[in-house]
Parts: sequence; structure tokens; C-alpha cells
Amino acid sequence: MTTKSQRIIVLTDLDDSLFQTLKKIPEGVSSLPVATDRDNNPLSYMTNPQRIFFDMLVNSGAEIIPITGRNTDALERVSLPFGKYSSVSHGAIVLDDNNQVCAEWLQWLNIDTATFANLLDNINDRVQTIIHTQSLDARSRVIVDQGIPAYVSIKGMDSDLNEIYKALPEYNQHETLRFHRNGRNMAYIPAIFCKKNAAEFILKQLNVQPDDLVLTVGDSISDLPMMQTGTYAIAPLRSQLATDIFKTQLSE
Repeated sequence: MTTKSQRIIVLTDLDDSLFQTLKKIPEGVSSLPVATDRDNNPLSYMTNPQRIFFDMLVNSGAEIIPITGRNTDALERVSLPFGKYSSVSHGAIVLDDNNQVCAEWLQWLNIDTATFANLLDNINDRVQTIIHTQSLDARSRVIVDQGIPAYVSIKGMDSDLNEIYKALPEYNQHETLRFHRNGRNMAYIPAIFCKKNAAEFILKQLNVQPDDLVLTVGDSISDLPMMQTGTYAIAPLRSQLATDIFKTQLSE
């Protein structure tokens, strides 16, 4: 039985961790919609095993904190109960329970976020030029969330993303950037914006104590630093992260 000094806090990625698009769900597995697109059409679905897992967390009294690559608008389209804080746009922003940027987060960052605007715009311009000149089936844009230029989002087929990546060597190893890729999604993110920083900030705001249980959930290799902030780390078996771990272990 938990007490006030023995809480359960769950820091969790969302897409491909708690739910996914319908085409990613194996045939015969039941599911229900839990997130919509901009036109309010069902977009993301939670399978029955995922629902059981999530309900188990809710029924335990856990405070569930999203740590997601989604921007604020996309998070608001998720119909699941969450706790006081959340982090969006790959760790660029921490939101309070009113979905407003946490003032203490901006103070903690202590940077002029506008300094990233030109860099991200330049990357996006390069990507769009590559897409046009090579006739690639891909698209890109700079994600600006809550007025903060957060990252360059690139979506496309694997082969097209490979071509874009190969054409951007100066940004793939850039000292002020992080590179993220999972499935048909790719992103260039300012290095200071990361899920681990956001997770550590939120845990501090929640005044987490040694007796508290902190669970972390993620599916991408890029989620791993965030997942190391908890007591236990959980990854879906078919995820990029689990696949990489098992591949590494089996090759040793």
C-alpha cells in the first residue's frame, strides 16, 4: 500500500509506447481510438494489452507524466488521463496542468531559444531542396511549439530518409544538435532539448523522494537517457529499443 511519501510516478513516451496508428497493430488484436488528428478523426489506437497496462497504472494511483515528441496541440488530442506536468516536442517544453509553458522550465533553460530559429530554418531549407531535386517522397517542417522553435520534423519512406540523411553530413554530427530517427520519422533537435532534461526537471518539481517508485516507458533508442531517470524502465517488445537491445545481446 502506497503512502504520501511512497508515490508511483510514471514518465512515459506516448506514440508506439502506449498507442500507435491502426496499421501498426497486428491482425486480430482488438483496439480502441485514444487520439485524433487535426480534423478530429481517429488516428492513434490503444490495443487491449496496452489498455490493461495503462489501467493498471491508473488504478495503482500512479501519476502519469507524458514525455513525448508530440507538440502541445497533438498532446491535447490524446484522450487519456495524465498528471500535473507533461513534456512535449522531444523535451523542448515542460507544460503545467493548464498546458501552459512552466515558467520555472524557461528559467532553468536560461537560453535565448530564438538562437535556434536560424539553424532549424537552414536545415529545413536544405531538406526541402534535397526533397525537390531528388524527387523524394518526404516532407519536412520546423515545429514551433508555444512560440519556441523546437525541432525539424522530417517524414517519409525509409529509403528517402536515408537519402536525406546522407546529404546532411554537417548536421548529422553537429555539436549543438541531436539526431532522432524511428520508423518513418526523423528529426534534428537542439541538443539542450532532450527528454532526460525534461524528466529530471519534472521529478525535481514533484519533489521525488528515495522511497517513491519511478517507472519510465519508451520505445525509441533516443528514449533511453530519459528512461534511465527511473527505478524501472519498460519498453514494448516489438519496439526499436527492445529490438536493438536483444540484437546486441544475441550478437555477444
